[in-house]
Amino acid sequence: MKKLPIGIQSFAKLVENGCIYVDKTRTIHQLLTAGASVYFLSRPRRFGKSLLISVLEALFSGKKNLLEGLYIYDKWDWTKQHPVVRIDWTLISHATPEEIEKDLTAHLRNIAASCQLTLSREYASSCFAELIELLCEKTGEKVVV
Repeated sequence: MKKLPIGIQSFAKLVENGCIYVDKTRTIHQLLTAGASVYFLSRPRRFGKSLLISVLEALFSGKKNLLEGLYIYDKWDWTKQHPVVRIDWTLISHATPEEIEKDLTAHLRNIAASCQLTLSREYASSCFAELIELLCEKTGEKVVV
């Protein structure tokens, strides 16, 4: 019997641990093929936003093995992989505006380092722009945020 994914927000962990997943990839496919480039996801706390983002990350990163058996599996172009920038706000201090700036900048620098890139700009907003530019240059693909 499959386990319930209580507290699991990572799609990869959910699949690797053999947990129950209600396939929402039909809706994800509809969203992604509808033509809009930006979506605002508004849902209550503990309502699956992080898991949804994790599924999107797996799709755009080309992690085909994680999505085997799901609706989107044979409808997705697995030949294209996009760099994904995922900002985890649980890792960013929200105590003061200065701490947000400092932690967000450090988080962006860590993402860059994991992609073998170095950011030279000082502030979070310019680091974010630089990260997207460098990832696009490095891969030749659009960056998914």
